[in-house]
Amino acid sequence: MTRSNRASLQQRCADAGLSTEGTKKDLTARLKTSELTGEASKAYYCGQEIGRQLQSGISAQSATGSARWGNPLLELETTKSRIQEISDRLAALEAEIPNLRASYKHDLAIRDGFFSSFLTDQYPAQYTSSEHTKQVTGDRSAHHGAPLIDSFLYTDGVRSDTSTFTMLYGLVPDSVSLLHDNKEALKVLEYYATVLASSDEPVPQDFEEAFLNFIRAFEAGEFYNDFLVENKQPETRYYWEFMQKYSSLQLK
Repeated sequence: MTRSNRASLQQRCADAGLSTEGTKKDLTARLKTSELTGEASKAYYCGQEIGRQLQSGISAQSATGSARWGNPLLELETTKSRIQEISDRLAALEAEIPNLRASYKHDLAIRDGFFSSFLTDQYPAQYTSSEHTKQVTGDRSAHHGAPLIDSFLYTDGVRSDTSTFTMLYGLVPDSVSLLHDNKEALKVLEYYATVLASSDEPVPQDFEEAFLNFIRAFEAGEFYNDFLVENKQPETRYYWEFMQKYSSLQLK
């Protein structure tokens, strides 16, 4: 099975000599800061080397290593400007982290309410008041599927009932958390979960079969990212079959 997104981020941090502690959000911010810092360091040392060679009396052509650098003094100023730009970006990123964390926690709370509403609506006799207290009624996003952020409820330890997630999205949270670039697949998961959670009756059998056909083909194809662009089969055929069934439900 593909390793979880958090495990992948931890490995990248370990490879870069960074701490592997914290949530996926912390690991991502740590890697981003490291990348920007590395870029700034490279630009800085490049500028230092150009200046050192110029002061040693080496020609502009030799000092810059290639005619493509043009005027080396101008290039040095450009390098300094680039370093300042990266420093500003780092400062802005660091200042934004507390706001991002607060927004992230708020979004997770709303999505937790989506799961609670689904469970208490569909299985009222099986769930206690603890799920009722987490329901969200005022936010529209709490009534629609959102597979990617919902996967973070599980990878970040907010929820542990993975069977409920799989019931809604057809895949385990760790797999869905890796689909951030696969908009078509996320759309299928979102539409199915929305219909399932909003329906007072069982979903039509042909709609569910179309969804399961896509999920099986998508898993067998190892979650291929560009299946629709490249017309990869059978994922593409099952994708359009599902979308047709979904459109038919919206017209009723």
